[in-house]
Parts: sequence; C-alpha cells; structure tokens
Amino acid sequence: MLRVRYLAMKKWIAFLLVLSMVGLFPVSLRIADPLLSRPFDPRFPSPVLLIFPERVEIQWITNLSKVYPRPKDARYTFEISPSRQAWVEAQVKQAPPLRPGSTWSLRIRQLGGGKQRIDLEAVRDGITGLIYDASPDEIVPVASRRIGPMGSFLFALIDAGLCCALWLLVWLTWRFLPRGRTSRA
Repeated sequence: MLRVRYLAMKKWIAFLLVLSMVGLFPVSLRIADPLLSRPFDPRFPSPVLLIFPERVEIQWITNLSKVYPRPKDARYTFEISPSRQAWVEAQVKQAPPLRPGSTWSLRIRQLGGGKQRIDLEAVRDGITGLIYDASPDEIVPVASRRIGPMGSFLFALIDAGLCCALWLLVWLTWRFLPRGRTSRA
C-alpha cells in the first residue's frame, strides 16, 4: 500500500516537473534574448528592411552608408506604419530566404516619438540579424544577432536553472513552513 502511494506521488512529481519546465520556457526566452545580442559590428553584413510603396526589400549591407542617409528622392522608408504592418509582415515571410531552409523573423515595437525598434533576423539552425531603431528617414543600429546552433543550449540552461530555483523554493517552503501539529493531551 505504501509502495503504491509512493509510485503515485513519484508520477505526480515528474508531471509537475515537466509542467514547470514547459511553463517557465517563455520566461527563459525573455531572459536569454538580451544575452544573445551583441553590440552592432559593421564588419559583418546585416539585413535592413526597406519599405517601398508597392513592395518590401531586405538588403544585406556591410556599410550603413549604402542606405543611410536616405537620399531625398528615394522611394523607400525605414519606418513601418501601423496601417501597413500586417502587409509588411506578410511580405517579409514571402521574401527569399538567406539560405535554403531559413525563414525571416520580424518584430516591431513602437518606441514613441515616431521611432520603432525593428528586429529583422534570418532563422535556421542559428540566427543572423540586426536590431535597429527606425524612423521614416533614418536607422540607428542597436545590436547584431549572430547565434549558432549552440545558442539553443543557453535557453535550455536558463530554463533548467529557473525550474531548479522554483523547486528549491517549493521545497524550502514545504520544509520550514510551520504546520499545525496536534498534540494529544
């Protein structure tokens, strides 16, 4: 009887362990994301998104002066207007990939003051990309992303660390929390 209860408890603990690892994974991604960015390095080619009225173009640049400062007669802009954001995201997904089997990832965050933070990355078994602040006429590189396949181990390591910290906290709480003990008088 005691052995059956022990096995049932062991299954529940294993289930909760897996559940906590899956549940903490989004937190691990948020923690690891800044750790995988490096200061902008102009020696390596980086993708920049050019938005034309009728199309979207991703250009690999090694020299920022190729696209910035934007010529006065240029038909492209760097900023993605909120009304065109869904269209631009669809165009980026259809853009030719960097290498066979890779896909483009685009994240846009409004910073206020007419600026946006754009993360444009080619994703395959690693990540290559650029994080930059964009306004209609200028871009300011913030960080480069160059992560090989080993970068995924950082996510797993952070997830395992968070899971261990959570379980240690649960164990310490269980161990040292005063429980009502009944005494026989």
